[in-house]
Amino acid sequence: MFEPEKLLQIVREAVGSSALFAARFRECAARALLMPGRTPGHRTPLWQQRLRASQLLEIAQGYPDFPVILETLRECLQDVYDLPALERLMRRLNGGEIQISDVTTTTPSPFATSLLFGYVAEFMYQSDAPLAERRASVLSLDSELLRNLLGQVDPGNYSTRRSFARWKKSCNDWLLAEERKVKKDCSTCCANWGQ
Repeated sequence: MFEPEKLLQIVREAVGSSALFAARFRECAARALLMPGRTPGHRTPLWQQRLRASQLLEIAQGYPDFPVILETLRECLQDVYDLPALERLMRRLNGGEIQISDVTTTTPSPFATSLLFGYVAEFMYQSDAPLAERRASVLSLDSELLRNLLGQVDPGNYSTRRSFARWKKSCNDWLLAEERKVKKDCSTCCANWGQ
């Protein structure tokens, strides 16, 4: 069993390697307008969004205080998971108020059926996941910065201007490289079309 005091750290370390984190990162990056190739009136295919998000995540992993990573973690830890309820449950388990019992049945319970389905679905398509989703397990984050983000520290005592400038330059470099690649591909295609 987990100690309630270490619960946030354990969940934070585990969430960085989850498919939930990769999906939420893609959504946060899109909201922050960091996803390249947005053509007005045309929808970008999901596979292309996932690929670009995985490439952006690879770059962002070099900057643990990257704002989109912080927002993704905040969403996962506060909006998706109910950590206070889990902490209360762990305290009650450790205090002996409630107990865990092993029961063997011939079929899974309704709750276990959905867990089993999710488990099978997670591993069935694991090899299809983009590289960044598979590499998200190396994600690390400054604990003090996370406490600041979650409102456990006075927000006035942390400045992110230097980090912001660093990741902005990296993102701009990556976006320019993508734009050059697209322009080169288009000019090659147009040249071949005229022949």
